[in-house]
Amino acid sequence: MSLVLFLSALLLILIGSFNLVINCITLYSQLHDSHQIHIESVATDFLHIIDIYLLAIFFYTFSAGIYQLFIGEHELARWLNIKTLEDLKGKLASMIILLLATLFVQEVTLWKDDLLQAGIGIAAISGVLIWFTYILREKK
Repeated sequence: MSLVLFLSALLLILIGSFNLVINCITLYSQLHDSHQIHIESVATDFLHIIDIYLLAIFFYTFSAGIYQLFIGEHELARWLNIKTLEDLKGKLASMIILLLATLFVQEVTLWKDDLLQAGIGIAAISGVLIWFTYILREKK
C-alpha cells in the first residue's frame, strides 16, 4: 500500500508539472494581446496546480507514515518523523486543512452563488480537524 501511495504522489507531481508547463506556455502565447488574458482564469489554473502538488505531498506523507509505522525506520526529513498513528493522523489532518483552504480560494476566484455554503462547510471541517490536532498534541 505504501508503494501505491508513493507512486500516486509521483504521478501527481508529473501531472502538476505538465499542467504548469502547459499553463505557462498558454500564458506566454497570450502576452501579446492583454485582452485575451483573464486574471480569474489564470489564478484558478495556478491554484489548481498548487492543489495538485499539495495532494502529491499528502500522498507522500501518507506513504512515508505507513512505511515508518508498519515496515521500518527510514531516513526522512525531521518534520516527517512519524512514531505513532496519532502523529500520522495529525500530519494528515493539517494537510487536509491546507487542501480545503486552497479549494476555498479557488471558489472565491470563481465566485459562485453557493460561496457562503462552501465557506461554512470548509470552516466546519477545518474547525473539527484543528480541534482534533489540538487534542492529539495535548495527549503528548
